[in-house]
Amino acid sequence: MTNSTLRNVLAASVLWSVVALGKTAAASNGWALVYANGNPTSWNYNSQGGLVVTSRLAAGQYEVDFTNMPHSATSIGHVTAFGGPNYCKLYASVVGNSTTTKLLVDCFTPQGALADTEFVAFVEQPDGFENWGAGGFESVAGGTSPYLAASWNSSGGTNSVTWNSSNSTYTISMPGIGTGNASVQVTAFGGQTFADDGHRCNIVSWSVYGGVTVKCYSANGTPTAGQFNVSYIRAMIPQNAGGNAWVPQGAVSSYYRSATGVSNCSFPTITSSATSTVTTVTMPDAVKSSSTEVVPLVTSHGGADNHCSITSWYVPSGTTSIAATVECFDNAGNLLPVSSPQNDFSIAFASRTMAECIQ
Repeated sequence: MTNSTLRNVLAASVLWSVVALGKTAAASNGWALVYANGNPTSWNYNSQGGLVVTSRLAAGQYEVDFTNMPHSATSIGHVTAFGGPNYCKLYASVVGNSTTTKLLVDCFTPQGALADTEFVAFVEQPDGFENWGAGGFESVAGGTSPYLAASWNSSGGTNSVTWNSSNSTYTISMPGIGTGNASVQVTAFGGQTFADDGHRCNIVSWSVYGGVTVKCYSANGTPTAGQFNVSYIRAMIPQNAGGNAWVPQGAVSSYYRSATGVSNCSFPTITSSATSTVTTVTMPDAVKSSSTEVVPLVTSHGGADNHCSITSWYVPSGTTSIAATVECFDNAGNLLPVSSPQNDFSIAFASRTMAECIQ
């Protein structure tokens, strides 16, 4: 069986998993930083205690397996390129079987050619209706006739999506979510209809009560219909430490930022600093000892076909903070100066560590 055929079989398994597994399994989550050659790094996590197995299937094509984590009908996945102007998406939303959850990742040059690239992959399977870290997600398939392939809303509200042909945008609604101060993350995915076409999707805007506008672009920058995962969540992993911030032109928004610390849920203040092209976003009280406890995710924001990458994350010496550096690029892959209105992104920090005030 070829890699392409195998991937199609795995993508088709989404429907089988939804039907066969039915209800959501216990809350699960995991992530992995993966080298361009497909090898794993020490920055990986599986809440179910299984392995995180990574592999390169072909140029720019990867598989990330979270063993002992059964695939759930209520699953969401995201991927962020690590370093440089390339970008990544998912081949299918989230796939798997009764023992393993899988993310199939495709990475591209700015011009849309498959290319080996380092990346961060993240998967979340929430459990029930959770007030702490209120939020929701949608996995939007179908292009110009969109439908929800997977959906979750912490309030129990009914999510929806509409396509707006006049401006090639999607309007996301997640009613009952009572905060606008949330992490919004968007990841395009392929599947049989949009396989390996290199389209990417950005946040146009978001508002209180789970309203998000998303726009997708072809590799040449033309607005297009697409398929994508969108998360609107106060905490990427509810009850754990973590945070989020909107960062336009290198400066964290004073309102659109929120965090829960490890030590005492003290709501530490996320800050940023910037050089000419690099923004560093820092969250205090984020770790106990190591940067492997946390993973950052980033999605570009605004009405243009820009994209952003994580270039590093680390614990500054003598602190329990986490600092992540971000670079943004235009459609052609040129670095955007921090002063550019297109240098605009939403960042989220997800932690494996439960906040001590909840334990």
